[in-house]
Amino acid sequence: MGQFNFHKINIRRNVVLLVSSLLAFMLIAGCSSQNTNVNDDNAVYVAKDKHIILKSGRVIQQEYYGDDIWERMRNGFQLQAEYLNTNNSRIRQQQTYLTRNPQSTEQLLAKGSPYLHYILEQLEARNMPSELALLPAIESGYNPTAYSNMKAAGLWQFMPRTGTHFNLQQTRWYDGRLDIIASTNAALDYLQYLHNMFGDWPLALAAYNSGEGTVRRAIEQNQKQNLPTDYWNLSLPTETINYVPKLLALSNIVNAPSVHRVKIAHIPNKPYFEKIEINHQVKLETVASMLSLNKNELSTLNAGLKAQAVINNECPKQILVPAHKAERFNSLLASGSVPNETISTWNTYNIKPGDTLSKIAVRHNTTVNELRNINKLANNQALKKGQSIKVPTLANSSTPRPLKTVVLKNRNKYTIQEGDNLWAISQKNNIKLERLLELNKLSKNASIRPGQQLYISDRN
Repeated sequence: MGQFNFHKINIRRNVVLLVSSLLAFMLIAGCSSQNTNVNDDNAVYVAKDKHIILKSGRVIQQEYYGDDIWERMRNGFQLQAEYLNTNNSRIRQQQTYLTRNPQSTEQLLAKGSPYLHYILEQLEARNMPSELALLPAIESGYNPTAYSNMKAAGLWQFMPRTGTHFNLQQTRWYDGRLDIIASTNAALDYLQYLHNMFGDWPLALAAYNSGEGTVRRAIEQNQKQNLPTDYWNLSLPTETINYVPKLLALSNIVNAPSVHRVKIAHIPNKPYFEKIEINHQVKLETVASMLSLNKNELSTLNAGLKAQAVINNECPKQILVPAHKAERFNSLLASGSVPNETISTWNTYNIKPGDTLSKIAVRHNTTVNELRNINKLANNQALKKGQSIKVPTLANSSTPRPLKTVVLKNRNKYTIQEGDNLWAISQKNNIKLERLLELNKLSKNASIRPGQQLYISDRN
């Protein structure tokens, strides 16, 4: 890890706290010595006095940030010093794109409200740049249920294989890639791994987007030609070429919103949710009702629970609830008021004329082999009309399917601006002109007008 200027978080080693009448009128700038109460070296504790105890056992003191999450984020910016006043055309291009329609950028940043405090807390504990808290805006539009066409999922858009490598469990009833806490911790592990591999953040971010092999090959290619091997000089996929500038452009806007004429909504600098351990089965719908919560809000906080329930041996035994409801939920658990519900993971389905196992599997989001195994069907066994078989309950629940939209990374439509032409639109949105014409059924000479909308990615 490189050495960074970590604003308003000071680390002091082996220093005994000094207390005097003079310091009583000042904020404490540093604190403490080795923490003797840390038994689990792999844990990160945030104490009530706002000390953060790192995995190493070292203690850092978090100074007062005020009541604004954006100010806290700015205080942890580490990439701005190099790029804030840059004339880098790639960053400028992304900045222009983000500020052309400021309302969209404002709405995008506001969607981070439930997640930013937790993400920043974890970044600070690892001494990582707080700009990385904006990465989910680019990856998923701060949507924990977002899926890409390439099967990446969650806030941080983990591919299935990468998720497994970073210990994100993926089963029929639970997907750690959609779990806010699990996916955030895995993403930061992955980013640290890439940073250690490549030695700087732009290269690490490029590898996060396109894969470490892609970046390594690009570096090797430049080395053979005696060319610079930094991110800005590598030959990379188009999306990756724009990926880091997009993050830096967005962080520039957060750093000075008034300069860019963007009005960022206030987000309180306090936890939005709290993790509650639970030792029995319960449906999210039941919890929402007991806490007078909107079911959709609770479902979004617990997006990893694909069955909309905590199911024994199928998922972590925990529920995230809004912080202001945590005390109430703990009281209900302590009093035994939260029921231990019977939750069936299979329903009965009656065979209809024309049904095949293949059709049923597709309809119920499962596989033919799984249906054969659970129903003990032979490979050549024919289905009969009226026959009953077991199918997963997940497809029959009222749970909405995850959205297949990725904000910023894959906007579906583009609104034509004054002075636009088809070629400029294709360049601005990182799409080949031929593909743009194909999506919108246009000829190369087609006339366009301001206000008209064009598809710039596959229609949902």
